[in-house]
Amino acid sequence: MADVLAVAEVRAGALMSVSREVVSAARGIADALGCSVEAAACGGPGGG
Repeated sequence: MADVLAVAEVRAGALMSVSREVVSAARGIADALGCSVEAAACGGPGGG
């Protein structure tokens, strides 16, 4: 079975709070499906 992908946003070197919610929701979905979560952090260098 495929894994669940969570996309997290990084701004100014910090993980955005909504990204934590996304990863948490992905964990719940993955648990229900019996698979794993993979996360990708996206953001520009030093953004802001």
